Amino acid sequence: MEEVIVGMLSDAQTICEGNLPSDPISYDLDLQPQFNYQWQHSTNGEPYIDIYGENQKELTFDGNDIHFPTKTTHYRLAITRGEGGVRCTGYTDSTTIIVLPKSTQLSSNAPNNTICVGDDVTITAQGSNTFQFIVNGLIRSDASDNQLTLNNLTQTTTVTVRASNSGCSKLHTIVINVIKIDPGTIDLSVDDCDDTSSFKLLSIEAGTINDKSLAYIGGSYQWEYSPDGINWHGINLATEETLQVGGNFTYTAPSHFRRVTQYKLFGVDCKLHSNSIYLENEPTLTGGNISLTQQLVCGNVTPSLKKTLSVTGATVGTHVQYQWEKSTNSGASYTEITGATSHSFSLEPVSQTTSYRRKITWKGDSSCPEYSSVHTLVYLQNNPGSIQSGTVSICYNSVPPQIENKNVALINTGTLTYDWEYSLDAINWKSLGHNAVLFPSK
Repeated sequence: MEEVIVGMLSDAQTICEGNLPSDPISYDLDLQPQFNYQWQHSTNGEPYIDIYGENQKELTFDGNDIHFPTKTTHYRLAITRGEGGVRCTGYTDSTTIIVLPKSTQLSSNAPNNTICVGDDVTITAQGSNTFQFIVNGLIRSDASDNQLTLNNLTQTTTVTVRASNSGCSKLHTIVINVIKIDPGTIDLSVDDCDDTSSFKLLSIEAGTINDKSLAYIGGSYQWEYSPDGINWHGINLATEETLQVGGNFTYTAPSHFRRVTQYKLFGVDCKLHSNSIYLENEPTLTGGNISLTQQLVCGNVTPSLKKTLSVTGATVGTHVQYQWEKSTNSGASYTEITGATSHSFSLEPVSQTTSYRRKITWKGDSSCPEYSSVHTLVYLQNNPGSIQSGTVSICYNSVPPQIENKNVALINTGTLTYDWEYSLDAINWKSLGHNAVLFPSK
């Protein structure tokens, strides 16, 4: 049988991914009618397979054919001759179309690329390329050769890596899922003002997962208590949005309470706790005392003795709230002072007698108020009255006539005193040391 002469193929080529080879792969010998020709290809060291319908001297590429190289691919030509049951096949040496950039793998140290809000994650690119990291559209200059660490992530983040090699580049993307938990806030509410051994821990703000409700996304609650605020213990079956204390669950004071919002995604378990409520004793309210009961003020001025009211002996804590009130009808009724919700209250000038007190309620429930003692600003209304006007002429060293009292001086509380004054120029006045109603006295 005649020997199969295989010949040679054209040289290897290098292209960027997505581009067409600039030249077809060609065979250096003329085709002979007694031979059968079949082009074959192989990627990743796998066995060569026939390229259907390709049996000409050249292997061309138009971008739509199945043998268009999307990654580095080896090609060869199989040449077969034979008749009957005897067939001989020879193969040319292979030629290669190298597709750049070379393969890149992106990975993170987070399980299933998922983390809890606030966690850190490291992205690693592997492959014999150079890399540029882009996070949510912004190029990061703090990456090492092939790694980028993102700290304290607060939202789901897209990381894109531009892998480059010999002037060719390709984008690769990885998405880091961030489980964002807002645990909400809790507070206290007493069911019975006369029996504070039974109370509720209310949900002021519900917990959310990625800004969605727990019912919508499949999260859950777990209530916890702690005797010291450090070591926390789950409360059995306490998985609702609110907690009833005094029913199936009782506690020993002092205790701290909090609610944990939790969610599990792709095997990653995230949880975050709400604010805590501390109860040193049973939740009782005490109004407390204002140290000074009253002050006198003259006219529309700020009192000089005590300008700020404060309360001692009252219930304090994050689970209570305050509201200062005032009365201008001797305590028959009180109205709230807008914005006066602090522990203390700064007095302002008044134009009538005014009483003040502080109301204290549970922050989650205002149905059981208690009040501090009362402080009163007694407004002094002093009407100086009037004396006769005009000019009186007298002889030197004689006693002047009595000055007539036209209108009697009045005051709404306390005792009136008088002090007559004189002036030589009606500007500068001095006391005469005379405290009677009339001058001179009869």
